[in-house]
Amino acid sequence: MEDMTQRAACERFLLRTPTTIAWEPRLSHLGHLIQGYAYSFMLDKDQDLTGPLTAWGAFETTHVPLFDRVILNTFKNVFKAQMRSIFSLSDPKVTQHRKREIDHILDEADKALAASGNTFLVTTDYPTYIDIGFSSLMAPMLGPKILFCKPSKYAKGRFPSFEAAAGWVPPQGLVDYMEGLEKRPCGRFVLKMFEEWRGKRIWD
Repeated sequence: MEDMTQRAACERFLLRTPTTIAWEPRLSHLGHLIQGYAYSFMLDKDQDLTGPLTAWGAFETTHVPLFDRVILNTFKNVFKAQMRSIFSLSDPKVTQHRKREIDHILDEADKALAASGNTFLVTTDYPTYIDIGFSSLMAPMLGPKILFCKPSKYAKGRFPSFEAAAGWVPPQGLVDYMEGLEKRPCGRFVLKMFEEWRGKRIWD
């Protein structure tokens, strides 16, 4: 980047410090945990598949090829059965373990946000790649407020199918978790990040 002010802002955003490096494995772990925990509700045996199919692109006529959409909608129950097996979604002990691990990482996030002067997870006055990564990973756990809403904040509203699914109600267990998350500092932080930083350039 030729503009040195913009370059410095980007370098500051991407700078790896002992604190950001400590967050990297947490975020890697968090992504897998959320995937398994959320799917344990969304792919429950008797659960409607509107949410997962929307997330997979089954209704996205603008960006997903017709062939892919036909496959997703035709074999949705096959995919559901396979994923329930692959992710051990029928095992309540695995689900509870995932929840405990997620909660532990969220406790760390709450603690970081409570640090003196911190506006973000590792800094006082500007976001880093850790904030963006954490917020992106947590978005599905606040789905009705970020993804399945009008206007959808996911991908700057580029996928109309998410807004079309705005009336979809997640499974009750997931709703309960989402409601608790909204009351936590880290949950409010994620919502704020999507409101204030979605589509914003970091050097502005």
